[in-house]
Amino acid sequence: MRGKLGTGRLILSFMLAFALVFSISGLAVAEETPNKLVIGKSLKMQEGAELVDDFAFSFVARGIAINDVETSDLPALNMSALTFQESMAGTLTGGVRTIEMATGDILDGVVWPHAGVFTYRITEVNKSAEYNTDTEEFLFDAVEYELNVYVKNDGDNLVVNVVTAAIVDPETDEPGAKITDTIDPIEGTLTIPFTNQYKQIKGGGDDDLTGDELRFGKTVTGDYGNREKKFDFDVVVTLGALSTEATGSILIFDADDVLISSTPLAGNLTSVVSLADGEYAVFSRLEIGTTVSVIERDYSSENYTASVNGTDGNEWTELVTKATGNAAFVNDHEIVDPTGIIIGALPFAAIIAAVIGVVVMVSRKRDEIA
Repeated sequence: MRGKLGTGRLILSFMLAFALVFSISGLAVAEETPNKLVIGKSLKMQEGAELVDDFAFSFVARGIAINDVETSDLPALNMSALTFQESMAGTLTGGVRTIEMATGDILDGVVWPHAGVFTYRITEVNKSAEYNTDTEEFLFDAVEYELNVYVKNDGDNLVVNVVTAAIVDPETDEPGAKITDTIDPIEGTLTIPFTNQYKQIKGGGDDDLTGDELRFGKTVTGDYGNREKKFDFDVVVTLGALSTEATGSILIFDADDVLISSTPLAGNLTSVVSLADGEYAVFSRLEIGTTVSVIERDYSSENYTASVNGTDGNEWTELVTKATGNAAFVNDHEIVDPTGIIIGALPFAAIIAAVIGVVVMVSRKRDEIA
């Protein structure tokens, strides 16, 4: 009898434990079920780029007549703009600076007319025409989301029970068709993300240089420096983490600021630049975040000593930023003036020595005779 009772208690204990675990897991699921909706925004830019002003990004939600819900029954969502301020620093990882923001719950305060499933499409407003200039460019996110808001009766009230979201296939505008990439909720809140890229250009174009461009020049010094000689530089342009193609050109100017040549950087990320005394190279319209490396070839065998910006050496590497400076390459050529007997005068010196020798010999013979 005791054995049967003990077995019954054991079974009951397992049942209670199972019920407790089920209850806890049920609560966890309930907490993760999304009934709030926020819009997340990531603004990415190259290392060295900085916002030059405050920029506001806005979004549009349009109702879709589906699931027995008429367009007139779809209330406006609580859409709000996100303003990225010039002072925001963000985080820097792998050469990419990211600033992130998010709206509040855009379903908060919405008055639903009745229970049902309410469907919306949300997109970002493209402000390229308003924000883009010759020196800065925003790449807006073209993604479109379809939302389903499940509103249920809760006594005399209407409450949002669940929100789902997925990315709309850009090949169709048919509601509910070809939906991809369902968004996973986090702790009861569903976040639909939009990502923008911000690009900055340093300096002007080939025909409208601003004086702010990255540049390097050549100076030849020393009494024996050949100022007509061309010195070769190996130039390597490395694109930033977000760049897909090079912008701008390498312009070569003579000492009188006359353009000698122009070479587009696209397809010429590695090139050789030759400069004589007083000549200089200018990089037009480089994207900020690009890295430029310039190495002058070795001319020490020709008795030239190289320096860059006053420091011995022949290499210069610069991450392009708004505050980027310039490089001054100097080659100094000095020869120590020869001292002692000049080689070209040796025949004359030999004659003098011979005459002196004869005089000495004659003088000795006279002394012997006497």
